[in-house]
Amino acid sequence: MGITGGRILRLLFYKLFRVWGDVGLLLVVITLGALNKTPSWFSRLAIIAGLVMVSSAIFYSWSEQIGAWLLNLPVPRVQNGWLAPGWTTLWHLINNKYHVVYADARQYVPAIVGLLVGVSLLLVLFLGISEIS
Repeated sequence: MGITGGRILRLLFYKLFRVWGDVGLLLVVITLGALNKTPSWFSRLAIIAGLVMVSSAIFYSWSEQIGAWLLNLPVPRVQNGWLAPGWTTLWHLINNKYHVVYADARQYVPAIVGLLVGVSLLLVLFLGISEIS
């Protein structure tokens, strides 16, 4: 089996965060006081896009470890846009709706979950900052 672009990207992010993860956190803490407290709209947009992309990339790099687990999560059944009685797995829901191959879904679902986690964190941060102000 050859090395695909997805495997190289996962390996790169895994090694990157394994080596620089702790140092990166320390650098963020150290430089936090020196950051501009009122960045421009372009800087804010770049920071938001960067956080969402990093969150999605981290979850994508974990796709080998959490992909199958995410696809086996129970979700409510949906029929014609309405909730039906009973439960199914996320994999069956995705396969019936979009006809995606299991191996592809196992790689894409963690990235989508990472995107949702990043957006959720930004929403929580935004609501928390607006409560403080």
